[in-house]
Amino acid sequence: MSVVKVTFEGEVRRGRVQEVTYEAVVKVVNELVPDVQGMVLRYVDEDSDMCRLTEQTFDDFVDQCKGGSLRVTAAGQRGRRGRHCPGKIWRQLHLGGGDTRGDRGVDGDAC
Repeated sequence: MSVVKVTFEGEVRRGRVQEVTYEAVVKVVNELVPDVQGMVLRYVDEDSDMCRLTEQTFDDFVDQCKGGSLRVTAAGQRGRRGRHCPGKIWRQLHLGGGDTRGDRGVDGDAC
């Protein structure tokens, strides 16, 4: 089990994931920081640069966190529902799959 620490609006929130996968980290972030639209996750790399966390950068993110907590910074606007784009991931985690064509949210808005 790994610890995930999310900083949002200056506040640090802590959660845990059983398995260190992109989907698991996104899910726990959405649970820790609900009701945020257009959420973007970032992490600090070895050069102290803020990098966007995506499926493609996830391995680099995990490498930066070896031996410690998985630390991310979340940004977005408080809204009616919480999710991290792409909408495909949100639907898979929260609706059990569904139509995953395109990157549109459950109400049809673009991510």
